[in-house]
Formats: sequence, C-alpha cells, structure tokens
Amino acid sequence: MLPQEIINDPAMIKHNPAMASINSALAVSLSGEVCASMIARHYYSDVGGQFDFALGASWSRGGIAMIALPSVVSRRGGLLQSKIVALHGEGAHHTISADLPVVVVTEHGVADLRHLHDPERVDAMLGVAHPSWRTQLAKEARALPSMQGVDAIEAQLIALQDGRHALLRPATREDITAIGDYIG
Repeated sequence: MLPQEIINDPAMIKHNPAMASINSALAVSLSGEVCASMIARHYYSDVGGQFDFALGASWSRGGIAMIALPSVVSRRGGLLQSKIVALHGEGAHHTISADLPVVVVTEHGVADLRHLHDPERVDAMLGVAHPSWRTQLAKEARALPSMQGVDAIEAQLIALQDGRHALLRPATREDITAIGDYIG
C-alpha cells in the first residue's frame, strides 16, 4: 500500500486518462463551492482526498470531477432542507472552491459548471435544485456579489452621430472572439 501523499497527489492522479472523481457533499452553492466536511462549525466527515482527486481528475486528459448528492435532506420533524444553497453559512468549510468547477449531479439533472461564468453557473445549479426551492434560491442569487450588475443593462437601440444605429447591450460569451479580434 502506498502512502497518502502519493495516492492523493493530483500530479500523479492526472496521469490516469479519463479519470473520474465522484464524491458527495453536504451542500453545494449556486457558484459551485462544495462543502463536504463541515457546516455551521459542526464536523460531519473528513474530506478524504476529495479536493486532491477532483483536481487530479480535472487535470487528467478527458477527466471529470463530479459531485453527486440529493437536492434536499430531511431534517428532524420531516422538514426538507435544500442541499443546493445560495451561499454557505458561517462556519462551513469549502472543500472544493468555485475556482475548480465540477459537474454537480442531483436527482433533478446535471449541472456541468466547467467553462461557465457566474450567471451561467447559477442557472445550471438552479436546474438541479429541488423544484420547491428554486424560486427562493433564484431570489437569493440576485443578492450574490458575483451576480451584481447581471441583467442591469437593458439592450437598447441607440442613434450614432453619423445617423447609423447600434444595439447597446452587455457582452456575452459569443462576443469573446469578436472582442479579441477587435483588440488585436
């Protein structure tokens, strides 16, 4: 048996082509922050290399890091609590940050957060949240710092000085190539 510092080394893990890291979590935020060990300063489990394997799998050619969890948990008295949250509460330990986008799977679908910017991540995560919680989570999402200014500028047609018209709107992912070409 090899020691943990070798088994859990992302630089070693990445050498496995199409590596799949499949873990669970206590909760995942709308931005993709994974909390797997501690909520509200209470330990539920240790992470056991979750971040190491997620990072190694994301570095692997054709690899994928996935988090699978139910969208809700039943609390005492039968009350349901969403495991998809707008923000993790104080005392939660982020075992995987939003800087390492993962694929989140619940019974309501798949949210592939890789290559998405913040508003797209929020939309993807709302899609895997329990339907009973989506409206409240969407409302909470509008207050997130990463969502400030999103949809704040309405598209509008403006008249230019030379008589032509132009559509003024926020840039989108589809504009990246044109912006790059313009900048040179």
